[in-house]
Amino acid sequence: MPTFRPRRSSPSVAERVGAWLDCLASFNPAEARLLKADDLSRVWQATLLDTPVVIKATIVQGPINRIRSWMGRSRSFRQWEGAQLLSRAGVPTAEPLLLASSSPPACEWLVLRAIEGPTVLETLAQRPSADRLDRLATALGTQIRSMTHPTDGSPPIFNRDHKPSNLILDPTGDGTPTIVDTVGVRLLGRARPDIAAARMVASLIFEPTGVGHPPSQPFVSRLVGAAAGGDPRRAAALARLTSALVRAHGDPTPKVNPLNKPPR
Repeated sequence: MPTFRPRRSSPSVAERVGAWLDCLASFNPAEARLLKADDLSRVWQATLLDTPVVIKATIVQGPINRIRSWMGRSRSFRQWEGAQLLSRAGVPTAEPLLLASSSPPACEWLVLRAIEGPTVLETLAQRPSADRLDRLATALGTQIRSMTHPTDGSPPIFNRDHKPSNLILDPTGDGTPTIVDTVGVRLLGRARPDIAAARMVASLIFEPTGVGHPPSQPFVSRLVGAAAGGDPRRAAALARLTSALVRAHGDPTPKVNPLNKPPR
């Protein structure tokens, strides 16, 4: 039987880490819903200790990845840190509850609080009404603006993987999306906020275009306008930057279509 040990835990589970580790040790994938699978990782939706969660299990293969895991620099740790950056900035994200390691075989287990609702990509694929598209574009652009150009004195942040399949909407409305994959979230540092905003806007265009649901021009214009804070001159500059990124990107078809989910 693998041995589990905690690496990170949130305050909400800190007093019951042992119970959570026991749940992971007895976790049966056959009783969970498979969300994603590749060669070295699996993602399930399940319920642990009466809490709806998403569980990400990643095999740690090879000496370099083992060193990264030991140093706390693997993808699981980067996702934990990215979620903390978003939380401190007031940006909705899936709360990481527990990060654990198990062996043998060497594996990382990341447990996140589950977020219910459709992804932005799924919503775009459903061809919603023009009014809903306007509200959605405004919410997406406003979120980008708040991250790259904060007005409360907090440091600007950037998500290099800001694609629609990583953004979940409240099923009852078109409010601020919840970012559920935070591996690519980081402080901007010396990077220009306008370029960071353009890259995030472009990410929202690449993925739906690659799966056959390209955003309409009115949607993109509303998105860019909101990301520019409603300033026409900033919006024009942001539109030029975004267009250049889209032209340079090439074929946006993904290797795996995120709209084709694994069977339950």
